[in-house]
Amino acid sequence: MALNTTTNLTLKLIAKTKGNTTYLVDAVAVPQKSKVRSRTFDFGNTTITDGYIIKNNTSTSVLTRENASTINEVSTNLVTAIVPYNENSKIALVTIIPASGYKLLKKPRAILKKPVKGLRVFLEEYIVPGADYPKYNLICKTEREIKQSENVIIDIDYLIHKPSTVLSGDVIKRVSVGSSKVPIYGGSKNIKIYGTPNSPFELSVLDGNDNNIISSSNATGVLPSGVGEVFSGTLNKRGYYSFRQKFPAAPIVRSTLVNDTGAATNPAATIIFDSLSGVVVGDEIVTTDSRNQKINKGETIKVTAINVDGNANKCTLSKAIKIADNKRVVFRRSASYKVNVETTGTKDSAINSVYPTHTITQDLGTIITFNASTSNGSVSINGGSGGVTHITSYGNKSTSKNERSIRLIYTLTGKTFTEQSNHPVISDFVNASGDGTVSGVLTSSGRGTTTYKIIADLELTYGSTDTVFNINVDNIAT
Repeated sequence: MALNTTTNLTLKLIAKTKGNTTYLVDAVAVPQKSKVRSRTFDFGNTTITDGYIIKNNTSTSVLTRENASTINEVSTNLVTAIVPYNENSKIALVTIIPASGYKLLKKPRAILKKPVKGLRVFLEEYIVPGADYPKYNLICKTEREIKQSENVIIDIDYLIHKPSTVLSGDVIKRVSVGSSKVPIYGGSKNIKIYGTPNSPFELSVLDGNDNNIISSSNATGVLPSGVGEVFSGTLNKRGYYSFRQKFPAAPIVRSTLVNDTGAATNPAATIIFDSLSGVVVGDEIVTTDSRNQKINKGETIKVTAINVDGNANKCTLSKAIKIADNKRVVFRRSASYKVNVETTGTKDSAINSVYPTHTITQDLGTIITFNASTSNGSVSINGGSGGVTHITSYGNKSTSKNERSIRLIYTLTGKTFTEQSNHPVISDFVNASGDGTVSGVLTSSGRGTTTYKIIADLELTYGSTDTVFNINVDNIAT
């Protein structure tokens, strides 16, 4: 294979590099090998050994920093290299050394910000003789040229912490946050800390992106994600402290307008909007109907497919809705928060020893989806094309306390149907994913005819995750 001679791999390494860490990304020699007919010799950076020419090209690493010397410092290295295709190649050497008194909480990982066709990356630990910490080879394998215009970003993910040093008999025995959930519209919680009287502590509250949201910080402390703002306090003489923390509403990822007349008169599940930038599958759509009431009586409706038909502004929803052109909608996403307590004393074994002390979630409502399918290409389900799966979803409602009654009717046509013995039954609904449950009674009509119906009167119980049930109608009627 011919040797590559021009830059064919360009990517960015991004890492949070707060002041408790030495972080370096060094260029390295990247070898390529090709078979030739020649004796063994060396010339410059080219070597021929055992009939192979080995050409070394040194990668480049250009560093820029944002918010330098602050707790929000971020380092970006633009790395370029000439690499062989379809081989694991070391293109950089990453050094991460915690400052004195700090430790790595977990090994660093290289994570692609988004999937890139034909590219694989990972960190390979490199033990340095006599050193306290290893270094890490950044290994890349690519099937094609990766251009700078593709903006390939790799997060170097790692956590640093400062192990507790026991200075006294101070003990934090318990940390209570009450419910592990916070309402979708935000709210406040009392974080209660218990222990021996006058014990010191540091409390931090971060969102899912490790951004500080603590209501009233008064100090800078050490967090596994780096140095950050904390509340530093002391338990009272009864060994107690209560801290009131505010949590924001679930994040709005996009506010936009409907750009589609198709759903103005008849409900539609696939709709075009002015912009869906930042919206992903699982986000919830929030809007109102013509009477300014929550659409579908407050039922949870989520995005189930994005970039439909190659249109970045077209998505499919879990429920068909009736909505006017130019109607304002927002898309929001669930969130999570890390509540962590550290102390210069000790933490009781009853407290979670792995960061964070507590995780608080802010969950959207969930949906239960039913997929009715057949392997018979001549069978139609509810008027669809032959052999096509019928999909319908039901979201929970704010007033339903996670329970809901529905009636599902599947009408099968396309042949004369024979009902299978002891069917239909509730076990025909097979849980494929999620923690929601269904119960109820199934009946049928139309055996021996060309129109067969399955009638399911169901009680839905929603869990904490979206749930999918599969129904193979071939197991019920053939």
